[in-house]
Amino acid sequence: MVVFATVVLEKIELGGATVAQGVILENEWLTREWLVEYAEVDDETLAIPEEAGFKGIADQAFVGFTGKRIVLPRGLIYIGKGAFKGLRQLETVFLPPELECIDESAFENCENLKEIVFPEGLKLIKRCAFCNCDSLEEVLIPSSVREIGRLAFYRCGSLWKLKIRNGVRYIGMRAFGDCDSLYWFHRWNLPRSMGIMRFVSLGSRTEDMWSSIFYGSPCEEGYWKRKKRERWQRKLKRMGNPFARPDS
Repeated sequence: MVVFATVVLEKIELGGATVAQGVILENEWLTREWLVEYAEVDDETLAIPEEAGFKGIADQAFVGFTGKRIVLPRGLIYIGKGAFKGLRQLETVFLPPELECIDESAFENCENLKEIVFPEGLKLIKRCAFCNCDSLEEVLIPSSVREIGRLAFYRCGSLWKLKIRNGVRYIGMRAFGDCDSLYWFHRWNLPRSMGIMRFVSLGSRTEDMWSSIFYGSPCEEGYWKRKKRERWQRKLKRMGNPFARPDS
């Protein structure tokens, strides 16, 4: 059963090009032409054979895909711009351990994407890579990642569990902005490799960085500010009770 809708095919000539920082492809690209001609799905799962020898996924290669799961082959090191963009039925993608770069908007608007496991060895998560993935709940950034682009996980409304390993050197503006369920990520969980040793400090530089990355998310104000507000609310509540004990 072929899973690709009718699409307008375009000639894609990308072989051998430098496509991202430090990522150079020398072998075959997985293109829309190959998928439309050969791809078949079994129980809504598409598995790309390792024998095909693909090193990268061309831009917008999966346009028209309607399945729920995709298994990418070992040896793949690059996912192109908008490769999975707008696939609203997609729930799970299995990434190969050799993957190095997820380019701009690769998984943008994949509203039902629930699970993504980043391999150790991944280096770059580019701009808007997972923007508007509203069903994504957990994200673990491995220590191999050096850069998380701006708006990378913007408006992931169900994201509540975030862990960023030490190794990341740059996180772009609003990378985790407007994540409505992200309450419990604290300032000191940001990686020391970003150049700031202590995130407990409330200095202006740390404040600006924190607000820039998490703008609009519940954790933006920081742990201690939230605690202070909660204490004040409890105090106001007790003040209305003449038998309440004084606030310590």
